[in-house]
Amino acid sequence: MIAVLLTAALSWSEIVQHIEKGNAASDPVVLRAAAADAEKLADNTGDQHERQIALLGAAFANSRIAFLPGVSDDETAKVLKHAEMLLGIAIKEDSRYAEAYALRGAVLGSMIRAGGNPMELGPDAGDTFDAALHLAPDNPRVLLQAAVNTMHVPAQYGGSADKAEAMLRRALASFDREPPNRPWPNWGRFDTHVWLGQILAQRGDKAGARAEYDAALRIVPDSGWVKYKLMPQLDRK
Repeated sequence: MIAVLLTAALSWSEIVQHIEKGNAASDPVVLRAAAADAEKLADNTGDQHERQIALLGAAFANSRIAFLPGVSDDETAKVLKHAEMLLGIAIKEDSRYAEAYALRGAVLGSMIRAGGNPMELGPDAGDTFDAALHLAPDNPRVLLQAAVNTMHVPAQYGGSADKAEAMLRRALASFDREPPNRPWPNWGRFDTHVWLGQILAQRGDKAGARAEYDAALRIVPDSGWVKYKLMPQLDRK
């Protein structure tokens, strides 16, 4: 007799732990597995809310894989395209899902930075962020992702470091009002401090940038991005 071993499907809470672990460690292996598990849950759950949150989780994990060290250009393009597809499904099933709109806008921006056509993707990203901000103007993750997009948009199309800074500070204020134990999606505090630190560093405000990076490290103490890239850059300027 051949014994067949079946791997039990993970619960959403277990998948969240893996997403958070992979994201904090910038570990593509953990994130790939978490993305696959989240998508499997979305396909098999009978609960529509759990399906929506699992689609968002799968897209988030794929989007975080895209620019990690060791990830090939081909995989970057693949995971971003897949994340965009998952978010399109989530938005089609719930046209008021602000978190999905915001993440889709961020993914479209990442696709541009990965070599996609800005004339095609840029207006779509802008419209998507407008929808997210209309639906949830005080959502900290919406503000964060819209701010990062604003940083990367050329000035002639409305991009501005000053606008991005204002949005990031609004995001931090919104995070202060959001319970730290809020159910996922509750990510973004770390990212907001890091992006605000980069804006301040570009302006020459080393003390301000260092304070933001220190705040980020209090959230993710082992962040290699902050400890070994961003902090040393301050010392070289």
